[in-house]
Amino acid sequence: MKRGFLSFFIVFFVVTAFAAGNYYEIKESVVVTATKEKTKKKDIAKNVKVVTKKEIEESGAITAIDALKNVPGVIIASNGGYGSPVSVYLRGASPNHTIVMIDGIKINDPMNPGRSADLSTILASDIERIEIVYGSESAVYGSDAMAGVINIITVSGKRTLNGFFEGGSKSTTSGGINFQNKQGKLFYWMKGSFFDTDGISAADEKMGNTESDSYTNATINGGLKYSFGKNELTASLIYIDTDSDLDNFGGEFGDNPSYTGDRTDYYGKFEWKYNNPFGFDGYTRFGYYYTSIERDYSNPDENFPPVVNSNYKGEFNRFNLHTFLKLSDKNSISFGLETTEEKGHSYYYSESSWGAYESIFPEKSVDTNSAYLNLISKFKFFTLNIGARYDDHDEFGSKGTFNLGFVVPLTETLVFKVNGGNGFKAPSLFQLYSDMYGNKDLKAETSDNYEAFFEKRLLEGKMVFTIGYFYDKYKDLIYFDMTTYRYANGEEAETKGMETTFKYAGKSFSWFFGFTNISYSSDNQAYFYNRPEATMNFGITYKYNQWNCNLTALYYDDRTSFDFLNFKEVKLDSFTVVDARIGYNLNKKLEIYLKGHNIFDEDYEYVYGYGTLGAVYYIGVRYKAF
Repeated sequence: MKRGFLSFFIVFFVVTAFAAGNYYEIKESVVVTATKEKTKKKDIAKNVKVVTKKEIEESGAITAIDALKNVPGVIIASNGGYGSPVSVYLRGASPNHTIVMIDGIKINDPMNPGRSADLSTILASDIERIEIVYGSESAVYGSDAMAGVINIITVSGKRTLNGFFEGGSKSTTSGGINFQNKQGKLFYWMKGSFFDTDGISAADEKMGNTESDSYTNATINGGLKYSFGKNELTASLIYIDTDSDLDNFGGEFGDNPSYTGDRTDYYGKFEWKYNNPFGFDGYTRFGYYYTSIERDYSNPDENFPPVVNSNYKGEFNRFNLHTFLKLSDKNSISFGLETTEEKGHSYYYSESSWGAYESIFPEKSVDTNSAYLNLISKFKFFTLNIGARYDDHDEFGSKGTFNLGFVVPLTETLVFKVNGGNGFKAPSLFQLYSDMYGNKDLKAETSDNYEAFFEKRLLEGKMVFTIGYFYDKYKDLIYFDMTTYRYANGEEAETKGMETTFKYAGKSFSWFFGFTNISYSSDNQAYFYNRPEATMNFGITYKYNQWNCNLTALYYDDRTSFDFLNFKEVKLDSFTVVDARIGYNLNKKLEIYLKGHNIFDEDYEYVYGYGTLGAVYYIGVRYKAF
């Protein structure tokens, strides 16, 4: 721990020693995820963080995980290199308790046992911005949002034509093109990107696993928006196809040269929006949102048992009728009705020395009908945020959620924000209906979430400092009961901690720093495997003439993981990973760049027994026509 902690601060103080000179004001963000509306961040009581397109490009991120890993309060754990499954923990909460969306479309996997999302398939080149909302958002989004929401936004709404190509270590190549245009009342876009790498062994090479696991990703994103009179129609579709080489498990003897995984995702939506209804500023919108995730796994090699052939397919079909009204300059309200169908099926077959095994999960579905309301009201001394939602689930019944928050300006540059609420998570299809392990009597998991923090603007708005405290209590958690071999409710977990962030914007230098300390407690220690108590994030960007240099550092404290081969807990060492990118603008449209990940070749693990990238480097070119 001391070594990693020291390494982080050496990097931090060396680079910030030079960060002086001219600066500009940090602009106030407008976000949509916290309330479903375009709202100034200063009016939202929740802690919301934004990662911009510029920050993503300057950091050299390849996937959404690369873009998220340096956001304070976001913890990741990867089971190998690119293409391997990745878990995202918002402030240490289970991945099952976070909704992940792409352009407002839920991408959690209905056939994942816990209905969590795997962000490893989202390429950074397709992202315009990411919004992260911490704390329960069940009063806005319903089930699964107990820890928060991550919304990945892929369309800027501005005329754009750009592309890039890069290649480097591990025989890696990637590229993409992004075209967004407006002609009269029609705005349309078409984006495509690819990524291909020989990769590393998913099972850690240090433990004798030498076979590399390759990964390919092809993504297409297209859509249009047409305005006529008071009406606006939007239609879009995102297609992602990935092929991965896999290993049987992490640790010794985990290598498997024949095990593969294929995944195909479709995310689509259609929206009709009618502006200024009922004589108020605002709109009414009808939307249909579709999610389809299909995964296939195959291992035909009897020399690396078990032989496996499996398929999993899950879908969401969501219909939403939403109205937003700006009642006055100080008051706005939004409300809506929603119905969501969640369905899925799977097939699994294996052969080993224990014999053949077959498991068929026939198609099952559940419906959830919902109503919700959100209100923002500005008073003389504070701004009030209220959210309420009612969800009725086919199987376990109904659940009401509520959120209350206050934004209190103490001075012109100091704001205090406090919020509290509750959340819930409905049981997954597998937890309810699995013939062998399911339990139709499961209740919803629930949570109580509280947060308070100060936000201070310094240097006439050129620097923003935040410090806050959060407390999250999770109850009726679903776990696997070893006495009945069925899922059951009953476990509890608690996370609480402090978070501090600095952000400084300069004309030549800009930098950020984040520190999060989390205390964990639970009935089941396994609930918090692979999660550090202390994390630090740091980044700096330096611009000089045509040069653009960026450096980021990520520190994780010691963590507890689990060795499944020897069935015992193990301690993972702390680490500091440093990434860097240097770009040179040949002209206003063309840039060449060199970027490196883990440039000091730190030896580390996110999860025991699984590999991570050593020092890797890529060279690329980026062209921006407009």
